Amino acid sequence: MKYPLSELVDRKTILTLKLKHATKPERFQQEFDDISNAIEKHGFEDKKLLAKLLKINEKIWDLEYDIRKGKEGQFTFEEIGRRALLIRDYNKKRIAIKNQVAKMAGQFREYKV
Repeated sequence: MKYPLSELVDRKTILTLKLKHATKPERFQQEFDDISNAIEKHGFEDKKLLAKLLKINEKIWDLEYDIRKGKEGQFTFEEIGRRALLIRDYNKKRIAIKNQVAKMAGQFREYKV
């Protein structure tokens, strides 16, 4: 199955985080390698853009981490709301970068900011 470059780049950053944080990172290594190869075939070499996207996805990861681990009961409603708003704002930045990658690749921009 083929994916647009913007999806591949986003997925690579998410897999980078999984490799960093997972208790069994080897589960993600093959997918990471496959996606890295697919990105290379596209000729995408913008390391700065990739680093920006990784940083954004890492901030989203950090904001969602405790909720994914079932610790949301430890937060006030204000804290949950604050996190939700930050996640929304980071997602807007994430989508803007994915649109930029799609434009660079001459692909359809599937995402709205």
